[in-house]
Amino acid sequence: MDRKIFLNRLGGLPPIISVIITVASLITAALVGYWLWYTTITATKRPLLSIEGSASIVGSDLYITIRNDGNIPVNIEKVIVSINGGSGSEYTPSATGNGDLTLNPGETETILVALSSAPNKSDRVSGTVITSGGQLPFSALVVGG
Repeated sequence: MDRKIFLNRLGGLPPIISVIITVASLITAALVGYWLWYTTITATKRPLLSIEGSASIVGSDLYITIRNDGNIPVNIEKVIVSINGGSGSEYTPSATGNGDLTLNPGETETILVALSSAPNKSDRVSGTVITSGGQLPFSALVVGG
């Protein structure tokens, strides 16, 4: 009579095979769970930037208030400003008050951009704020000066 390797006399699996299958299943479940957790955490770590109110220009100073509703900090790197659809000029912003150009989650900061010349009230001013978390377009209202 042929003896089957994986079956004992009662027709079941030997205990060691059952233990190996159980341990392999637990390890596989743990790896799949870790992969799901890691991809979810990685996918949700994003900045969510918005401009509060409207950007405004007083004289040759552009003021933009930016809020970070995301869950990672971002650095404000530069601002590109275009007047009447012309080619944009690149400016380095500065923070107003005692703030800095790093927006932590939940923070709001008003940045100041000193333009090279004051636009007229009839000019259309638009631009883009460049941050470490992406680009944020805006249009500005020329208030006066």
